[in-house]
This record gives sequence, structure tokens and C-alpha cells, in this order.
Amino acid sequence: MGVQIASNLDRQSEDVTGAKTLDAGDSGVVQNVTASATITLPATAVNLVYTIRNGGTGETDGAVTVNVSPAAADQIVGNGFTAADNKDAINTLGRAGDEITLIGNGSGGWNVASVTGTWTREA
Repeated sequence: MGVQIASNLDRQSEDVTGAKTLDAGDSGVVQNVTASATITLPATAVNLVYTIRNGGTGETDGAVTVNVSPAAADQIVGNGFTAADNKDAINTLGRAGDEITLIGNGSGGWNVASVTGTWTREA
């Protein structure tokens, strides 16, 4: 039996079981994605902060794929990603607990503030 990883890690969190479009009210709340889904970011705004987490359990490592999709005119910058508009950050069949935190820069998109696990950029 694998190790269970707490979904909230002493942070405010919300379990997400399917596709979700984030809004300003989701800023600062960990989006704990428990089934493969696409999380869509709003248009960038200064200082909005989103953490998207692979919410699989230790028993389901490799079962959950998380796509984080910016608005068409925005990009996700950092983590070694080549800058390009409208390209997702993807945690393909990652491990429970993998997460990415993004901060809105208000002009070109989202800056990667931190990352745990393997996240790639959409081709």
C-alpha cells in the first residue's frame, strides 16, 4: 500500500475532479486535481497566485494527468519552458504531490514561482 499524501498540506485547498476554469476567487487556494483534467487559467492579472497539484494518492501514482492551460494571449514562463503563447504546462501521469505555482505578471502571462515533480510544456 502506498503512502497517502495529505491534500491540503496545511493550506486551503479544493479537490478538483474534472475540468475547471479558475477565477480570482481561486487565487491562493491549492487546486488538488484528483482525476485527469485541464485547469484553465484566467487572463493574467498582477499578483494572482495559483497552485495546481496532482492530487492522486500514493496508490495512483501515474494515473492522473494535469494540464494547466493559459489564455490564448498568455504564456507560462519559467521552469525551462520556451516562451510561447497558449501552451499548457503538463504533469503527464505524474506522482501524487507534484505541483506548480504560478504568479500572474499582468502583461504576458504567468511566471512559475515553484514546481515539484516533472512538468513539461505543450509542444
